[in-house]
Amino acid sequence: MPRTHAIPRRVLLTGAAAAVVVLTVAVAAPDALARLEERTLDGLMVSAGGRAPASRVTVVAVDDQSVAAIGQWPWPHDVMAQFVDSLNASGATVVAYDIMFSEPDRTAGAASASQAQHPNPHDSALARAFSRGPTILGAGFTFGRASTDDHSACVLHPAPVVQVGDALSPAAVFHPTGAVCALPLFGRSVGATGFLNAGADGDGVLRRVPLLMAFEGRLHPSLALQAVAIGASGPLQVLEARDGRLVLRTKVGEVRLDPRATVRVRFRGPGQTFTHVSAADVLRGRVPPGALRGHVVFVGVTGLGLRDVVATPFDPAYPGVEVHATLAADLLDGTTLWSPYASRTIWLLATLAFGMAAAVLVARAGLALGAVGSLVAVGALWGAALWSMRGPGVVFTPLYPTLAVALALAALTVLSLRHEGNRADVAQVRREQTRDFAVSSLTSLVETRDRSTGLHAKRTGEFVALIATQLNAMPRYRGQLDADYVRLLARLAVLHDIGKVGIPDAVLNKADKLTDDEYAQMKRHPELGYETIVRAERDAGLTDGEEADVLRLAKDLVRTHHERWDGKGYPHGLAGEAIPLPGRIMAVVDVYDALVQARVYRGALSHEVAVSHIAEGRGTAFDPDVVDAFHAVEAQFKALTTRFEAEAALPGRS
Repeated sequence: MPRTHAIPRRVLLTGAAAAVVVLTVAVAAPDALARLEERTLDGLMVSAGGRAPASRVTVVAVDDQSVAAIGQWPWPHDVMAQFVDSLNASGATVVAYDIMFSEPDRTAGAASASQAQHPNPHDSALARAFSRGPTILGAGFTFGRASTDDHSACVLHPAPVVQVGDALSPAAVFHPTGAVCALPLFGRSVGATGFLNAGADGDGVLRRVPLLMAFEGRLHPSLALQAVAIGASGPLQVLEARDGRLVLRTKVGEVRLDPRATVRVRFRGPGQTFTHVSAADVLRGRVPPGALRGHVVFVGVTGLGLRDVVATPFDPAYPGVEVHATLAADLLDGTTLWSPYASRTIWLLATLAFGMAAAVLVARAGLALGAVGSLVAVGALWGAALWSMRGPGVVFTPLYPTLAVALALAALTVLSLRHEGNRADVAQVRREQTRDFAVSSLTSLVETRDRSTGLHAKRTGEFVALIATQLNAMPRYRGQLDADYVRLLARLAVLHDIGKVGIPDAVLNKADKLTDDEYAQMKRHPELGYETIVRAERDAGLTDGEEADVLRLAKDLVRTHHERWDGKGYPHGLAGEAIPLPGRIMAVVDVYDALVQARVYRGALSHEVAVSHIAEGRGTAFDPDVVDAFHAVEAQFKALTTRFEAEAALPGRS
């Protein structure tokens, strides 16, 4: 076979190998990529933007105004009875309570010996009020070992379901072991109940909610599903899908359920995207006539110190009652999100296809045009994923094909540079492309985990260039830091925090002060970043030559930017000129940028405060020469900081 065929064959094998590596990591270490995948889908949901519900769904909130007007929560049941009657008279289609009335009223005198047989008058009044309206009461299910609690007194109303197939199989739905519910008096007074369970994922973000659970041999609906079932005035039908999942048909449409009868909630925006009406206004008759007529109403507590909040892709403190409202709107509008049955097969094939396609493009058009074509294809894939989520509600992740393309291009760049080593001018251009691509990819990965860290990395490159250029003007350093060195140093500076990718989300994104153990974990990021580069260097075989020199500079930046001039830094306690110059420069830049940028635990400090802090560290925390160079260009630091702030404030920036 002619020699000219060897390179395309190697290129194709490289593209396939890149895809296989990504898929192997996804299978062998699913947690590592699963969390990144969820963050990717969160980003798509936020990018898709809020979508106002077409159906009339309203939240009636026991808010701060209500507590101030009516009194401490929970309110006496005679007051609640008046509130319930007011809602009943509003003309709402159904009223669902994200509240469990599990205790008798303590304000109506001492409880009788048998509350069940002789309820107090306040409880009786509330039960009668419940019975007069289209009411759904909330309940909760518990899990674990067989419950020893006596839940036999719970009055629960199963879903009006026609079961087709084995809908109660362990793989199809959750099977709780116990229940917490309203007083039997209240349960008997209504015709419907719905469970309130909605658990967050491992990173603390709520994305999915179960619609059905099987308890004591009967299917029970969530609060939102029960509200839709009653509001739509039609029975439900559960069908067993071929892949073991369930398909739920309601009068308003078909819902394809994810495993365990869950659905991914299509959040519309931050809290109070839905109309909120104060409970005090309802109780005192201040709601305009007809404002709630025909609405599906959810009642919950949102008052400060009382509210139930969860983290969502849009809002870290999203009202729990609005989760049920959002899900009900999804069901009523037919806008629920769902993943295709063969979604794993689809992304597996797409990953292989994109890895191979990147290789073909590079083989046919060369590295530069091939990379551009591959990135255009990846951009189209992300656009399709965004359109799919925004429109038909089909969820698929573009993450794995993107990683395959990135890895394929990085590997192909190295392969191409080796093959074209005898053509120095072409090889130099491609090495620059490799560096830019690798640095951009790693910086983007850091930004995916932590937006503030990613932006911080990008700013520091320009700051490093200012100090390095000024140092080159000093007699001691003249000629050591030429323009090419400064340009390379600035380009690599953005990598200094790549080790933070290995820090757990709970530590990296914590809003409060870190504990000693958490701080110890955070202090590992220089060494984690260094080890990442060392592994990449070893795997790529870049142990000598110009690229090895570039990687040595990157390793110095990443590993030593938290060392101190007096030897009290970390991770190795280096002191003085034993700290490589890139690390000494980065130490000053890192501290300056951290001080002038806002943090979740404090606001941004002024440029003058940051300059003063660095001056105080001269000769202790920082290299005196680097501090002197910083003072010579501090006005330019201030101007750059102002420019960054202005750019961040532009529309579409964050």
